[in-house]
This record gives sequence, structure tokens and C-alpha cells, in this order.
Amino acid sequence: MKGGPEIPATSQLSESPQGEYSLRESRPPELPVKLSEASPTTNDLPGAAETPRSIFSYWAEQNPRSESLDKDYLIKHWRGELSLPVSFWLNAWLLQAFFVVAMRVLAGLMPPAVMLGLVILAMAIAVWGWVGVWRSATRVMKQEKRYFWPIVACSVVVLVALSWVFSFIA
Repeated sequence: MKGGPEIPATSQLSESPQGEYSLRESRPPELPVKLSEASPTTNDLPGAAETPRSIFSYWAEQNPRSESLDKDYLIKHWRGELSLPVSFWLNAWLLQAFFVVAMRVLAGLMPPAVMLGLVILAMAIAVWGWVGVWRSATRVMKQEKRYFWPIVACSVVVLVALSWVFSFIA
């Protein structure tokens, strides 16, 4: 039997409808996952003995929804699943302020191509921040039936987006 040691059969005495007795062998049902497949070891390298894997990688394989925390955080913000204060103050404003200060400091030190790359990165992060704030605000309005701070947050997002558009046009 591949995948592990063979489980011995057991004998059971059974009676037929005619009243005759017979001895039959039975085996326990097969497990859906072989024990050797469920053990936290890997054999990725050719000729290598089985080496232990990290507990996290084993757990991640057993739980397909367990992506890295960073990806989950980025996706949760994008979907508006984070709280409105975290989305607004941390993801939108603090991160954007960091990039604005960094670009002002590095403006004279970097070649124009690098600065263009930083501007594009800052714009992508700004859009990510604005979308997350907008979706978080609409989620708060729909689920929690609170309207003042979500409307303020959405208004600020619109005003800042318009100011970015006008600053790039000018």
C-alpha cells in the first residue's frame, strides 16, 4: 500500500439470510489524506532526505485563505473592510504625506526618470488610499447607519483628488 504502512484486516463473523455463518475480512475505511501527505515535511530537492518545513508554511497549505498579512491588509483596505479612521488617517493621509515629503526632499537629488517613477508610485498609492477610504465610508453608511464622518471623508477624498488633478494640469 503506497502512502504508509498497511493496516491489517480484521475478521468478522457474519450470518447470511439462509442462516449460514461465514468469516469475512474487513478493512477500516481509507483516510481522505494519507498520513504521509499530512506530515509537515517536504522533499522538494532531488535526492534530499525529508526536511522539516516551518509551521507557518504547513498551516498555510492546510488553510488556503491564509495569505500573507501584508496582502490581506492591502486587499482589506482596497475592499473597504478596514475601519474608517484607519483607512482615512493611516492609509490615505499618513502614507501620502510620507510620499509628498520624500519627493520634496529627493527632488533635486534624483534623475528625472526616477522622480517620474516616484510620482507614478505616489499616484498609485493615493488612488489605493482614496478608493479604500471611499469604500470604507460607504460600508459604514450602509451597515452602521452613521453618516456624518463618512460624508466628511468622501468629501475630503473628492477635494484632494481634484486638487491633484489641477496641480498636474497646471
